[in-house]
Amino acid sequence: MKYLFVISFLLLSACGKPIRHVDPRSVSGVHPEFVPYVEMYLSHKGRALNYDIPIGFTDLKDNTVGMCTRWSNGYRQIEVDQEYWNYASDNERSSLIAHELGHCDLNRDHSDDWNSIMYPYNMGSLNFFELFHPGSYSSKTTAHDDCVKDIEVESTISESSNDHDENN
Repeated sequence: MKYLFVISFLLLSACGKPIRHVDPRSVSGVHPEFVPYVEMYLSHKGRALNYDIPIGFTDLKDNTVGMCTRWSNGYRQIEVDQEYWNYASDNERSSLIAHELGHCDLNRDHSDDWNSIMYPYNMGSLNFFELFHPGSYSSKTTAHDDCVKDIEVESTISESSNDHDENN
């Protein structure tokens, strides 16, 4: 009788929802307003993005105008503050998208040079050369501050977690 209980417990506990890979990104696709700026970046890069990187609008806090989120399982996304975008010049928009793609696509750090696209504050730089030639700028060794979120995740997430995320 004791063995029957143990076996039935193991069978019941082993049954459940299957584990599947879940895309944790809150942004999907590239918002049409960003397409010309992504195309400009790609024309300077000369090849496709290294990652699938959706880009969308959000309401960022604390004077942050763009955010690259990188998960340890390879997913990445860029969020841009809608209010900032509405008032930004064309150069500031180009620089912002290139800066965030520098983080998300090329894993670049910030630069100490205020003329650099990778400077922590958007100065409207259009110096694309240094993006694709990392030895041409000096990068900081400090954290990304408000510009990049690196998130450690398990490679699989249970379906019940996904159901919860989709409802929020």
